[in-house]
Amino acid sequence: MEIGTRSKQARIEAKFTQEELAEKIQVTRQTISSWENQRSYPDISSIVQLSEIYNISFVNLLITVEWQIMLARGVIIVVLMIPAILVFKKLG
Repeated sequence: MEIGTRSKQARIEAKFTQEELAEKIQVTRQTISSWENQRSYPDISSIVQLSEIYNISFVNLLITVEWQIMLARGVIIVVLMIPAILVFKKLG
């Protein structure tokens, strides 16, 4: 699942319309739609705002479900985290 899909799912669960969310993070409704439909991607500050609004981890918005499963199983670890870049190391 990509960031747009996760963001849309979280928006719906939080009972926000695209318009309401757009107002909260000061972008247009069309921008939210573009993110949710994978036509564009939010910048790092928008991702941080989304994670705060939805009360979910910044990392959970950024990485795919497959990566999350591998993290949970200890197959990979996050070895470096700087703004906009996550570096992973595969174990074994």
